[in-house]
Amino acid sequence: MRSSRSAPASRILAPALLGLAISICGIAPGECAENEGPPALHAGANSLEFSFNTFGDEFSAAIAARHHFSPGLALRLEFEGFLSTQNLSTSEFTVDPGGDGQFESGREEDGNQFGVTTQAVFFVMREERLALGLGVGPYVQWSRSHRVEQATQFGSSPPVALALEDHNSTNRVGAALDANVEWFVAKKLSLRARTGAKLTWNHSQWTSEFTITDLSGTLVQESQRRTSSEGFGFSTLSFGLGLVLYL
Repeated sequence: MRSSRSAPASRILAPALLGLAISICGIAPGECAENEGPPALHAGANSLEFSFNTFGDEFSAAIAARHHFSPGLALRLEFEGFLSTQNLSTSEFTVDPGGDGQFESGREEDGNQFGVTTQAVFFVMREERLALGLGVGPYVQWSRSHRVEQATQFGSSPPVALALEDHNSTNRVGAALDANVEWFVAKKLSLRARTGAKLTWNHSQWTSEFTITDLSGTLVQESQRRTSSEGFGFSTLSFGLGLVLYL
């Protein structure tokens, strides 16, 4: 899932880019409108972008398509997501003599996330090899996570197996705002750096199940808990870096 935490650099970079873009066109709107900028930014231009985005200590990969209606206005459609799997090695240890004896334990985690963003991108500054843009539009995201923890308690009488299984799902709908800088390394190839924020309405569901069985598989104890929550959320994009290829 995406983290609501953000790196300190993003809190500085986002306002700086937004402020720079607004001040440039506020002071000299004629220059923003008249400067055609990089040759690739023209009406009818199409491009593909491949990027990596970081959110706190998490990251995702994305692919985006963009179509230009004019040198200063484009429509951008982005698909992003990640898959993760983690298997922790089984461990064995012994507690104090007055405890429950010997344990064997292990844990497995997996998750996935998929998001779609549609943005109108306004190129508020265009130079020969550099363009500064602002993007705004709707955003939708689906995320799922699953965790299983298992342990065998040999010191009890009889020995038992304990299992804890969690399922979590979150759906988000809202708006995304980005500030980005695009530098052209060639006529139809550029590097694009961006930062931004998302305001979303979130709906989450969480299920947790705990079971105790003996080593033959007979159920000894079982409990289950289900909760749900919803509300607004705000997340900031720490940093995103992409390669843009103009077709």
